Amino acid sequence: MKMKRVKNGGIPYLMLGDEANHVAHSYVTASCFDRSGGIVTARLKEQDAMECLYVRTDLKTGEERILYEDGKWPQFLVWNDKLFHYHGKELLETDIPSGITSCLWQGEYELYGIPSITQDGRYLGVSWYYEDHSTSVSIFDKNTGECREIVRKKFPAPYEWISHVMVNPADESKCFFCHEGDCCYITNRLWIADTAQKTAKLLFRQQMDSEMGNGESCGHEMWSFDGKGMYFVKYISATILPRGVWYVDQASKKAKSIAESYPYWHVGVSPDGRYLAADTQEPTGKSDIVLIDLETGEEKVLARIPITGIHPCHPHPVFSQDGTKLCFTMLGENGRLAVGIISVKDAVGKKMNLQAMNLIEKVTDRMVFGSDTDWGMDLNRFDWVPGVGLCGIFRAFEATKREDYIQYLNRWAQLHAKDAYTQKTINSTAPCIMLLGLYELTGKAEYRKVCQDMAEYILREAPRTIDGGLEHTVTERVPGLVDQMWADTLFMACIFMARAGRILGKKEYTGLAVSQLKLHYRYLFDRENGLFYHAWHGGRKDHMGGIHWGRANGWIAYSTAEILKEAGAFEGRDKILEDAKILFDTLKKYQRENGMFGTVLDDKDAYEEISASCGIAAGILRMVRFGYIGQEYREMAERTIANLPRYIAEDGTVLQVSTGTPVYQEASVYKKIPIAPTLYGQGLMVLALAEV
Repeated sequence: MKMKRVKNGGIPYLMLGDEANHVAHSYVTASCFDRSGGIVTARLKEQDAMECLYVRTDLKTGEERILYEDGKWPQFLVWNDKLFHYHGKELLETDIPSGITSCLWQGEYELYGIPSITQDGRYLGVSWYYEDHSTSVSIFDKNTGECREIVRKKFPAPYEWISHVMVNPADESKCFFCHEGDCCYITNRLWIADTAQKTAKLLFRQQMDSEMGNGESCGHEMWSFDGKGMYFVKYISATILPRGVWYVDQASKKAKSIAESYPYWHVGVSPDGRYLAADTQEPTGKSDIVLIDLETGEEKVLARIPITGIHPCHPHPVFSQDGTKLCFTMLGENGRLAVGIISVKDAVGKKMNLQAMNLIEKVTDRMVFGSDTDWGMDLNRFDWVPGVGLCGIFRAFEATKREDYIQYLNRWAQLHAKDAYTQKTINSTAPCIMLLGLYELTGKAEYRKVCQDMAEYILREAPRTIDGGLEHTVTERVPGLVDQMWADTLFMACIFMARAGRILGKKEYTGLAVSQLKLHYRYLFDRENGLFYHAWHGGRKDHMGGIHWGRANGWIAYSTAEILKEAGAFEGRDKILEDAKILFDTLKKYQRENGMFGTVLDDKDAYEEISASCGIAAGILRMVRFGYIGQEYREMAERTIANLPRYIAEDGTVLQVSTGTPVYQEASVYKKIPIAPTLYGQGLMVLALAEV
């Protein structure tokens, strides 16, 4: 194997080649990149012989490892650290780190095409042919081991087959397939199969031109990142204009032109939905790899590569799961196929942050310009829920420099700062984090006074547990929380105390934050499991149910980074860092295949919870940014970040956030906490996106 840097006037790219074999990637539905810095490719002895080896190449070291010796191009895809592939009638899964292959399911017929997978990694789209030339469009459920046929369909000869079976990435009840062929023979090109209805409906019909020719010859369909529609290409042979990349909405069936500056051929979609990557069909034996920015409309050529025009030497650009790279098949040296790999960051530079900035504004505008009065979204209180939202608004100002955000925060402070004295609790201290930043920015004495008074209260008057921890007192009317230490406290009060020590010139404030950090790590950290419990009861000497609550670990992850940053050197700091690394290593084991985390981390049946996921990702990226942990932890957090856009509604509401959660004795109760919009969901989303 040979890895070579190629510069051809565009963006430099890496070319992966083999002197003895043809190297090709999979395409259509498939990512080829794993989450550990490697790529899986097919090695074919002959270009037109589809039998191959599946080989993983480490893109940093060049080290290669054969994962499976009896593969078939292009029947494979990579999702996280799993390789899914067919062998005859078997659907196989190969664990990439160990190389162990297991059979997930075996059917009665030989599987064909390319497997596809949902964003949560649970459902795979599979297909096969029957003896009568009809085709099965089916969904396999990894959790249950069941394979359900959605539809069985056959078209008239000579184009009987269907292909490109792809399960909807966001909705396993929908599956796409196509009817390939020239539109002078086939007009019913794009189809959606529905699991519930067990029917197939036409999504897009190719038109013939006035001469009964290929008016709208199209192909290479790909689901949009959110599963709401399909991208496809009207080929250069189409006579009805415009040609190029199109999008069709699956609900309305309305189609529109997206990009037409080049003679496009195939298209791929970035996992965040911001970019398309397309190749071109030229008569010269060359193809351009073009990046299409869906936000700005820019079409930018990244590279011009040699091709043959014969499968598998179609480029088929495909993004990595984190959106940072894309790969394509090309003609390499000595007439053998090779795989090119381009860094998307190199291609777009600082504009990569633009989508995050837009999302930050969208989520923040939902708070600033909303008029909600319900508990979860009402900013007009001095308490922890609006406090976390206010932290997000201040961070949004730092990221975007939008003056209307700081104007809003000043108005809020003028109206509500005095409410800090109404009911002093640990939880209700959270808005002081924002007030402290506002004081540092404006120098207003009234902000300083509130912050200093609250810091003095926490230092000298706030109740302590028998172990010396701050009791997690709240404004809500709940039974007494005597001797209870909660993970939430580090965020609600101790980030504020750590910063107050620096900004107000009171080292004892930072000292208190450090002591509380140590106590929380001492009493709430499960050293056998590697995760944090929700709480500790000092009087009973137990963890009050012993649940590894997701948001608790998010509070801990983010707060650890902020307190360490403010505190500098202190005795026991190395031990905190050592334990934090254990936490992050453990979190990686419990991270869902779509990058998210469950509301109970070590319970696979617990629903995924976005505020926890955001807190964890933001904490990890802050720790990396400050140099407290290595760059190897960044990939885990970026997997979360890459999928956050799908949890932001059109109006900026952050979705899939659990409401207020007391400490419970059983995991089953945590799994029943309702989902609703909350300001802490909004705030934590901004904190995560601001680290991109």
